Amino acid sequence: MSSHPASNLSSRLRLWPLPLALACLWAGSACVHSLRDQLQQELSLWQGKSPDQLVEQWGAPQSSYLLETGRKVLTYQDIAIISRTIPYGAFLRPEVYSFSDTCRLNFFTDAAQKHIESVTTSGSPSVCLDMIESLRHTPQPSPTPPH
Repeated sequence: MSSHPASNLSSRLRLWPLPLALACLWAGSACVHSLRDQLQQELSLWQGKSPDQLVEQWGAPQSSYLLETGRKVLTYQDIAIISRTIPYGAFLRPEVYSFSDTCRLNFFTDAAQKHIESVTTSGSPSVCLDMIESLRHTPQPSPTPPH
């Protein structure tokens, strides 16, 4: 009883994506941890700095909130639409799919609002790093002197 070469190839093609998916999942996990570490390192530079320095370098936050304790929260956020092309099916025909990813950075000041005490993040580390990079390169308007 010999198997037909075409059916043997077909069953190998169906099993091929599983090891590839596992390898990508493993590599992606390592990549995300590296991006998280890079993001935390980037944000830790702001601890102890003045919130005014943050606004001068990044521009005004999307929102701010004054807590009852006197602490202020400055929030920067971004949404990215990401499109990917992946091989699909036995003939690896390309399929395109899109999804959105977000980033939110909350900078908490001390009660006197003179220093940034902590930063929290939520969302994609990659989107956060892209947002920080674009904020860094966005020219901020110069303050106009009083007349």
